[in-house]
Amino acid sequence: MAAAAPMMMQRGRGGQPVMQPNPALFNRVARLQRHLVGAVAYAPAVAGRFLELPNVGYHYRTFSQFDLTGTSRTDGNQTGRFLSGQFGGNTGRFPCPVGTLRGHRYTLNVSSPIYASDGYGNYILQLVNNRGMDPFIQVATGQVGRNRKERNCFCILNTTTGAIVPPDAAVAGSTTYNLRGVYLIALTLGESASAGLIPVQDIRITPQLFFDFGDLTDLVSVPTDFTGSGGGGQFTGNFQVVSDFFTVPSDQVRPDTSFVMQTRNDIMQVAGTGDQIYRPQIGGVILKMIFTVWNNSRAIDVQPAGSNLQLRIQQGVTLENLIPQVHIMDERRWYAKLLPDEVWVYDHLTGFGDPTLPSLRDRIASNQLTRLEYIYQWPGTTAVTATAELRNYLLQLVPLPRVM
Repeated sequence: MAAAAPMMMQRGRGGQPVMQPNPALFNRVARLQRHLVGAVAYAPAVAGRFLELPNVGYHYRTFSQFDLTGTSRTDGNQTGRFLSGQFGGNTGRFPCPVGTLRGHRYTLNVSSPIYASDGYGNYILQLVNNRGMDPFIQVATGQVGRNRKERNCFCILNTTTGAIVPPDAAVAGSTTYNLRGVYLIALTLGESASAGLIPVQDIRITPQLFFDFGDLTDLVSVPTDFTGSGGGGQFTGNFQVVSDFFTVPSDQVRPDTSFVMQTRNDIMQVAGTGDQIYRPQIGGVILKMIFTVWNNSRAIDVQPAGSNLQLRIQQGVTLENLIPQVHIMDERRWYAKLLPDEVWVYDHLTGFGDPTLPSLRDRIASNQLTRLEYIYQWPGTTAVTATAELRNYLLQLVPLPRVM
């Protein structure tokens, strides 16, 4: 009987012996652990608050759950509304409560972030990374009648009446509100973690989660509705952080950690109507490109207003040239829900029809290109304001950064 083939060994940094990756063996013996790491106090308009995560195993996901409390003024002079980003009388950019975070980052040794987005972008990423329900409860009756559990999704809760308050609702006087939700950072390629697990066992590596907090200006149209006479001022509370990671019984069992899934956001100013051409930085393997369209700090309905959505590479080769209505059908097929009106996605990862089971068949290997353009045609019927912009969120595979 032939002897089993020996496990191959390679040399790591400093010449230390390191076993070659064996993803199949890792999947057989790895144990998922999930731990409450700690809490970060909400500090309105403060950037750079952080929490150090465990130096254990291979990082998989993080959750940041918040439950903030605020009381409106008692003199009856409130005039504002909770921000929605959708309605003519409400010029706030993002729907409350996703404005609680202006920025959210996962880093190693405070290096270039592996994950970086605002709170709104985190919510959009949750929508396109699974086929589950929308985690934002925006109707007073809830979605499926599970009212107790729905009160722990993204929501505005009137604790005086117990009702869920939809965005753009008027702020009631002498009322205590809770803002709730969970920000999720998915570090890997799909739920199967086929790529992207981050090794953090080395004591020289410090994984950190950063928070840039918003304030009342990111949540309500008239902040004095909470800071005025009898009001409680800014919202208060904590962000509870949970870390998911894998451990193995032996350091000789390793997944493939050659690449990490980087998530980053970018803002492109819009100066006029017509083709808006976004050229992402070339270098990684692009998995998803998500665009959101804003004009005068309000969401723009891209589906009936926009013209063709295109993807073009070198020599003028057009890989996609679609009308927005086809993107609507894609959303229903891939995510089992419709995305917000201002959002559309170039999804190069969902070839199997399920974002939790990724396929790299349609990936865009930008490191092999000299030209890569995503094009949205701004309709001539929509006047461009000084604050018109495309807010873009990019998911790509890049080599594991050197942090030591």
